[in-house]
Amino acid sequence: MGLPGFQGKYFNQCILALRGSTSVGQFEIHLASLSGFSYIIVTASSKHEKRLKYLGGTRFVDHDCPLSELASVHGLKMVMDGLFTLVFDVVGSPATQQALYDALVPRGKLALIAMHSEIVISPSPGDAKSVISVQGLLTFPANEAFGTEVCASARELFATGNLKVR
Repeated sequence: MGLPGFQGKYFNQCILALRGSTSVGQFEIHLASLSGFSYIIVTASSKHEKRLKYLGGTRFVDHDCPLSELASVHGLKMVMDGLFTLVFDVVGSPATQQALYDALVPRGKLALIAMHSEIVISPSPGDAKSVISVQGLLTFPANEAFGTEVCASARELFATGNLKVR
């Protein structure tokens, strides 16, 4: 996601970035924008709205909005029928997992970013949605191939101005 080979791959798809003002959330928003997501829905405190829209968020929802109302707030339901292709949750609390999972399109993905996220969802048989626990350390064996690709692409992303240091 966010690498040159992925640009435009997610056109007309919707991603939900919960807690978008965290450092991981901001990076996620930036990469989602570079990857071509048409709708990048961000939740955070309203004081961060301007910054998160600058990074690529297309719609902002205050973090106090209940998850059960998220799809209908601010006309989002009209935009994408209340369903997300991808949801990133940087806290990963068991209390929110089922609501986020239920908001996914068929074959949608819920990525739990928190270090100690325990996956508590029991998918229905035949359900094509997936839940993954994401560890962002490039030194983990499972992340080695992706880490190599990211590092190889980093110079180009900075040179073209797609990624910037602030």
